[in-house]
Amino acid sequence: MGSASDGVERLSDLLTSAAISQAVAVAAELGIADVLADGCKSVDELAERTGCHVSSLHRLMRALAAFELVNEGADGSFSLAPLGMLIQRDASTGLRGRILWWGKYRWKVWAHLLYSVRTGESARKRALGSDAFGQIIDDPEAASVFNAAMSDGTQLIADDVAHCCDFGAMRAIVDVGGGYGRLLSTILAAHPGTRGILFDLPHVVDGARRHLADANVLDRCDIVTGDFFDAIPASGDAYLLKTVLHDWDDERCITILRKCRAAATREAKVLVVEQVMPERIVASESHQRVTVQDLNMLVMLHGRERTLREFRRLFEAAGLDFVSTTEVALGFSVIETAVG
Repeated sequence: MGSASDGVERLSDLLTSAAISQAVAVAAELGIADVLADGCKSVDELAERTGCHVSSLHRLMRALAAFELVNEGADGSFSLAPLGMLIQRDASTGLRGRILWWGKYRWKVWAHLLYSVRTGESARKRALGSDAFGQIIDDPEAASVFNAAMSDGTQLIADDVAHCCDFGAMRAIVDVGGGYGRLLSTILAAHPGTRGILFDLPHVVDGARRHLADANVLDRCDIVTGDFFDAIPASGDAYLLKTVLHDWDDERCITILRKCRAAATREAKVLVVEQVMPERIVASESHQRVTVQDLNMLVMLHGRERTLREFRRLFEAAGLDFVSTTEVALGFSVIETAVG
């Protein structure tokens, strides 16, 4: 067991972790990693390129160096460290979209976590003036940041998902709430004989069309807009629900699953891609990630992360047969269900 001073330092680190998350978000918004991509820069150069106050930017850069996003040279110049490369705009495994979403939009809502814990209600309307997804429907900038964030997160697991099922034997795959289509495009690229339908709200259309065209699969994918609480495109052999159910309470999840079941062909699959909450929590990095995300769903959307047992109750209520679960990257699982 560590000393009392060790405990104080550990708790202090936990309390101040929010500060560095905001520092990273500011660095991403300023494009610090992009400016440093071609080599070392002095603080004066960085300030000129990013439009910042020189000495204040220097203080930010020192903090980024302390947390290994940049390196400070003996002459006081800064260079990009491997960790910092992940926040470049064109990083192949980048996280810039997710970082901006956290820093600009989630940050304000998390300040009201106490409200959500006391009431069981999302704090989003209290903090931002709009419940659920109203903000990204009404605010094009927020919609762009949100969809980029979702796309960034999806790309980290998309290849694993694309190879965990026999998608090549399917004629039509419907990606329900699929955003810009990152997951669907990866599956279509891996299985050239398959067609896709990307189904989401109208605000994703332009971004989805660009992404699917860049991925060279637009000719095999239809983009359909609508609300999955009303109806879902019919006759799919597989229905993908990637990080959809965790946004909603049980009643609405059952509604979404029933809509998928009603639209599907006989013996189709409904594939739920989510983090699965362990039945018992222990002190580990993977459990830290899923429990923090669970709190995020509470404060942002009145949703939740679920255990496999809780998922199976939803499937049973929706008339779907649980088949299997396959773990993929970053603590996510693909839960396969069948339409009887």
